Amino acid sequence: MLAAVKRHWRAIQYAPSSLMSDEAILMEAVAQNYMCLEFAAAPLRADREFMLHAVREEKKKKYRGGWGSSRGNEKLRGLG
Repeated sequence: MLAAVKRHWRAIQYAPSSLMSDEAILMEAVAQNYMCLEFAAAPLRADREFMLHAVREEKKKKYRGGWGSSRGNEKLRGLG
């Protein structure tokens, strides 16, 4: 399952519920898109360190200047 999640985070939605608490699999999915947290088991969502990691990963993506960031949008508009 980890190999499938590495290809695309949405693969997590097809995983058996027993894998929704597998931290390694969810960490890989979170690194791609925080929205995968909706599939995480409740104990992982209650884990402070796990959730802080998810927030940090999302912040990293914003500051890389990707399409979804304000920096990326400014470049597209010719302002950056």
